[in-house]
Amino acid sequence: MSFFALTSLRGSYIAVIFALLLSAPVDLYAGPDLSLQSSTPSRSLPKARSDFPTPQDSDQVFYVQRSMNANTVVYKVNFASDGTLSSNRPMSAYWRRFNTTGAVKSLSFLEKSFAYGVSTHPNVDGKTHSVKFAALPKLSVTLRQSDKHKAALWANINNQEYRMISAFLDLDESGLFPKVVRLRLYTSEPNTGLFVTHLVSVSGGDIRK
Repeated sequence: MSFFALTSLRGSYIAVIFALLLSAPVDLYAGPDLSLQSSTPSRSLPKARSDFPTPQDSDQVFYVQRSMNANTVVYKVNFASDGTLSSNRPMSAYWRRFNTTGAVKSLSFLEKSFAYGVSTHPNVDGKTHSVKFAALPKLSVTLRQSDKHKAALWANINNQEYRMISAFLDLDESGLFPKVVRLRLYTSEPNTGLFVTHLVSVSGGDIRK
C-alpha cells in the first residue's frame, strides 16, 4: 500500500499537512495526490523562510506557514488553573497575521469547519487526547501532556513517532488558483534528539479560497 494512498480528501490545502500522517486510505472528498520524498534528520531546526516571523505564543504546539505570505495558523493547548489540559477545550487554532501587524485573528466558520479547526476527545488511558482536524476527520493525532502546563502533538510516520513542530506549504501561484506543490513537515525524534524534515511532493493541491 502506498504511504499516501488517498481515495479522496476533504477541505482546503491545509489537509495536505495532515494527510502525511495517514497510514490507510480514507473515503473523503477529492483532493491532492501526495508522495513522501525524504525524511532528513538535522541537529538544528531548519527554517523554510528566514524572512517569515516564527510564532512564539504561549502554549503553542504546532503552526502552519505558506509561501504566499507570512500569515500563520497557530495551534495551542489550553490548560486549567491546576496545569492540566482543559476538559472543555484542550486545543484551539487561530491566525497570526504576520503579513500586516501580527495580530491574532479568529478562524472563520468555514476555516473551522473544513480546514483549520480541531476537535479533541479524551482517550481511555485518561492521560492523552485524540485530536481530529476538520480537513481530515478520520485522521487522529495524539495530544499528550508531559507535565503541568506542558503538552505536545505526536504522530506516527512510517511506524516512527515524531513530535510535530510546524509545516510549510510551497505554492505555485501561476494559475487561476494557487497549487500546493510541496510540503515540508518539521518534527523532532525523541530517541535521538534530532529534528526531522519530511519532504512531500503534492499534485492536485489547488487552493480555492
